[in-house]
Amino acid sequence: MTGGSACGALFGRAAIDLHGGETALIGLKYRVLNHIDSDLAYAAVKKDYPDAYALPEGERDRYLAKRSVEFIREHPRQVLLQSADNALQFWRLYPRQDHAMPHSKRLLFWLALLAEAPLFALTLLGLWLKRSLWPRWWPLALTAACLTGIHTLTVAQMRYRLPLTPLMAVFAGAALAWLGRSLPGNRKA
Repeated sequence: MTGGSACGALFGRAAIDLHGGETALIGLKYRVLNHIDSDLAYAAVKKDYPDAYALPEGERDRYLAKRSVEFIREHPRQVLLQSADNALQFWRLYPRQDHAMPHSKRLLFWLALLAEAPLFALTLLGLWLKRSLWPRWWPLALTAACLTGIHTLTVAQMRYRLPLTPLMAVFAGAALAWLGRSLPGNRKA
């Protein structure tokens, strides 16, 4: 059985994994610790909710998911601000600079920016050029919106958008093809 079907069979509900409640709580309530070191955030959840870790996995997940919803209800403004920042983290063009990196931060920054900025610009141009096909693309748009939404509400890093890169590359390719046809030597008379 795959993970999702095994989880569903064991716990009577559709589930891809059994740590969504824990991840949501870490992203919401323990966000600052998670930005320092995720091990600190996990330790804080275990310290604050010891009873949860005595429960079977499925029950623990549901319990921690309920604590996440409670946190959202009790701190709506904080969650809204965190979500806005998470959206920026998810779609940023360069790695965070507040984490220690063993090698040159500046080199990594420029390499990422040189790759990501053109990809984004070409993707946007490709989307615009192919706008007549937008009604057919709702599954792609839904995929991008769901992935963005999940990470906006929980934990976001630019690496979490990697599943969207092939979709972006398709539209960037359409833009490159259009640009290639637009060069003076390639124009049809």
